Amino acid sequence: MEKLRSGLATRSTSLDMASASPLKDIDERFLQCSICMDQLKEPKHLPCLHRYCRSCLKRIVVEKGGGKLQCPTCRETHDLPKNGVDGLKTDFHTNNLIEFVQLHNSARINPERVCIGCTKEVKVTAYCFKCCDFLCHECYEFHMTSMIVKDHRQHTICLSEVASRNLTIEKLSEMKEAPRCRKHPEKVSELCCKSCNNMPICVPCTYGLHRGHDLQEVSSLAVFLRGNLGEKLNNLMVYQKTIYATQERLEEAPDKLAHTVAVEKTKRVEEFARKERSIKSEMAEKDKVCQNTEKELKELMKSKEAGWKRKLEEEVRKRHEEAGEVERQMVDRELTKLDENHKRNRKELEKKLDAINKEIKEAIRTLQNRNSEQAKRLEDQSQRCNTVIEKFRNVTEMAANILAAKHD
Repeated sequence: MEKLRSGLATRSTSLDMASASPLKDIDERFLQCSICMDQLKEPKHLPCLHRYCRSCLKRIVVEKGGGKLQCPTCRETHDLPKNGVDGLKTDFHTNNLIEFVQLHNSARINPERVCIGCTKEVKVTAYCFKCCDFLCHECYEFHMTSMIVKDHRQHTICLSEVASRNLTIEKLSEMKEAPRCRKHPEKVSELCCKSCNNMPICVPCTYGLHRGHDLQEVSSLAVFLRGNLGEKLNNLMVYQKTIYATQERLEEAPDKLAHTVAVEKTKRVEEFARKERSIKSEMAEKDKVCQNTEKELKELMKSKEAGWKRKLEEEVRKRHEEAGEVERQMVDRELTKLDENHKRNRKELEKKLDAINKEIKEAIRTLQNRNSEQAKRLEDQSQRCNTVIEKFRNVTEMAANILAAKHD
């Protein structure tokens, strides 16, 4: 959590310095397609701002079918444009970064390549952004001295200078020439067709496929979009503290929930133990009462027998024996009745104890189920929050990089 907060703080305080960040510090994994696990080729980004190779997205659409596409990273489903994957926005900024990584690797490894000028397979020493290819030393010298290709000079860089010049997005943008029209590659894209999702086009296109469309000049549209993007980015940064505060609360929630459950469980166990002690004490008290009553009846029996013997021993021995027998039977019945009542009371108390035990166990089980459900909801909320943070990070990074680029 601290790492995420520090990362966001660093990004938020360095938006104005984005153009001064050397491109050599780019992690190549940032330019990796998470579908084919290779470097991005013709990157397209979805509305959720995750980017993939154009061919990888087309393969997924063919496999799944339908007019929808589910993002492989965040699982968000998006509606495809009428012309399918080709209608998704091309990530030109990522294309620039890929070109730089390739250029940087070439400067570091210096392999043998086919020179665009002499078509020989030699060690290349320079790269021309206007030719979009590498040059050998002789062709590089020709580029820098010949008047025929004098307009290529500002777009040409020596590979040995790539590391020392600390290229930034701004510098790289200045070296690259203006984008070309897709239909007429020999023409510079001077206009954008707003009717076709801001597609860059040349002037001849306005007489053909884009006749009657809503057209706008590239520079004015770029100024408007940059201003709009900057405003949206500033509005988005307002929610920075709220997003990470929510993540922090979600991380603390499981510990709080576990503490609450532990406290509640301890209370229920103590309550059960207290009731158990009370019932056992009541049972012991009733056992004691029964024992005392039995003892008193036996002593009474002995006392009566002794009195009968003293009063009637000589006179009415027979009647005494009959009366004694009747009295003993009565005492036996009383004892039997007392014993039955004692057993019945004991069973009732045991049933109460079992019911209370079941009630406590059911309460603990309900609490555990509620804890599991709340933990699951917290996990879902954490995943959604992570998704929001990932989107937020992608938006801020892309917006900062786009705002840093001077090229329209």
